Amino acid sequence: MSASVMLQNSFNKQRYKAALVGLFARRRVLFSMIEWEEVKEFYLACKPDVEDLLISSRRQGVRLLVTNFDLYRHQIKGLLHKAAGPIHISTDLWTSPHRHALLAICVQWVD
Repeated sequence: MSASVMLQNSFNKQRYKAALVGLFARRRVLFSMIEWEEVKEFYLACKPDVEDLLISSRRQGVRLLVTNFDLYRHQIKGLLHKAAGPIHISTDLWTSPHRHALLAICVQWVD
């Protein structure tokens, strides 16, 4: 097995994707960050042989976030179906500085 293949096999793609989701969802980093040459160079400085494994467009980043959202949505739906007692729901609406409408939903229940 060549050194290049070994480096690619050591690249933890799930961890990489989870880190990107964290940057987008929790730190509110721009999706266009994926396309920045400096970010790509940073990744390649850490692991030079993983260029073909990196997410390279903002559309891929958005799809990654949507997929992650769907995963958690299904998990939460399952938990809510199993709730033994009352479920309390509160909401909040606001507009971001970039004029995007946002909705927050908080749900509390006893498990």
